[in-house]
Amino acid sequence: MGIAKSTEDNFQTGYPMRVSSVVSRSVVSNQEHVLLSDNRRYHHRTNNNRLSSPQPALGQTGDNTFKKSKTRSALNIIEEHFHRLDITIVNSNECPEEIIKNIYELGSNTIIQRTFDMYEANVYHESYLICSVNNTGLFVGLQKLSIDFFWNPSKRFIIFLDSAEGEQIYETFERLKYYEITSVVIIVGHHENQEKIYAYNIPDGTGCEFSVNHIISTDRYEIRDPSFAIFPQKVKRDYSNCNVTILSNYKPPFGFMNGYDVSEMLIGLCDIYLKIMDEVAYYNFTILSERDLEFGVIMPNKSVTGLLKRLHTHEIDGAAAGMVLNWNRLQLFDFTTPNVWDQFIIVVPKAPLAQRWKSFFSVYDTNTWLLIFVAYIMYPPLAMHFHIFHDLNKHSNCKEYYFICFGYILAMPNGYTSNDFVNRILLMFWIIFTWFVNVCFVSVLASVVTAPVQLHQINTIKELKENRYEFHINKNAYLQEMEIFTDERHPAIRPRDRVMWNVYPLKPLPWSD
Repeated sequence: MGIAKSTEDNFQTGYPMRVSSVVSRSVVSNQEHVLLSDNRRYHHRTNNNRLSSPQPALGQTGDNTFKKSKTRSALNIIEEHFHRLDITIVNSNECPEEIIKNIYELGSNTIIQRTFDMYEANVYHESYLICSVNNTGLFVGLQKLSIDFFWNPSKRFIIFLDSAEGEQIYETFERLKYYEITSVVIIVGHHENQEKIYAYNIPDGTGCEFSVNHIISTDRYEIRDPSFAIFPQKVKRDYSNCNVTILSNYKPPFGFMNGYDVSEMLIGLCDIYLKIMDEVAYYNFTILSERDLEFGVIMPNKSVTGLLKRLHTHEIDGAAAGMVLNWNRLQLFDFTTPNVWDQFIIVVPKAPLAQRWKSFFSVYDTNTWLLIFVAYIMYPPLAMHFHIFHDLNKHSNCKEYYFICFGYILAMPNGYTSNDFVNRILLMFWIIFTWFVNVCFVSVLASVVTAPVQLHQINTIKELKENRYEFHINKNAYLQEMEIFTDERHPAIRPRDRVMWNVYPLKPLPWSD
């Protein structure tokens, strides 16, 4: 099923969304091109000039920092990898002293030092700097450390090994593949002043998968810019052979209210959203919907059910679920949980506040509103006419009758049985007041419950922009080149928390300049 049925050589282990774009850096001495996977979470905070501006080769003229220094090469990668992020340093006693010193100068949010044996630390940081003598000790340590990072799809690693060659490097990447670590740079031989840098490599041309046959070693002198592992240049690729199968939840909380066809009423927001993506993405999307499939939950023991189970077992390449939620209900969802996958997308279009009343009054058709008008406007005077002006003695229980009809009526007990004209007028005003309060209460309540429901169906990106939607997406869902939603030119479209857009290689959006 497209990428989901990946081979054993696939470093993605069935996760196509991480293979978003690829990059090329020329190397010296007629070496082959270094093609590395784009680190998924960096476009939102990088300087685009850095992507396009050529960098001087190490040891050549230009920036004085690019000198023949083994330490400088590693520090540049660490700076780009860990800048202003929470960092966990593992086995700091085996790390180069200059590396540890400079990490504390990066301005990171939180830095924690630990060992492999502290397997109950439960830190859940995104960035890990691991130092080990050889890959054997690394394998044992990763098994203990996995309880912290395995369920975090945004994890990134820099690994220092004193020595590793040939087959050992291959085995290291195989083990990293098992733990689903795809954002990684391995630096070998730092202590011996013979530093080599290893990273994933994607072959140029067609295809969507990583290949173990293209893991390459590059000497420090062959790297034009050590940041290539984090901010590589894009190369043109053919995605025509990339078939992505996405399963959408067919049972959204709300259907579309303006659909006259029964089938249209069952369309969920996820289907509409994926339809929009299909218009702008290079991948060939196959969108499946199952009527009886539950969305699924993540159990305390990390097992999953429903749609999430299909994703976890690699039966599908991606999953999506669209929900219309008001702000209060949105707070019930934890969009910062690490226990989700890159392909797991929650889209919550949020209508402007002005749409709340419109949503409520548009729920009912004309006939329903006519009945409401008759009940609340015409019934009080009719009730007064029949129950007050005609034979009141036979309707001594009319107070209870009013109580049942309206829910509550505040009036003097004698007001129902007295023939005094003033009491009749007061009763009239009490009924009108009760009707007004009742309508206001029901309207406000319905507005809170249904808001902010957008009533018309969205079919194009143009409608998405014109209706000024807000997107609330969990931070582990990536959409490449969708930074336009976070652009200050469109302040109405704001992501919540730290939303990263970086998986699908999308075409430029229609309104992008």
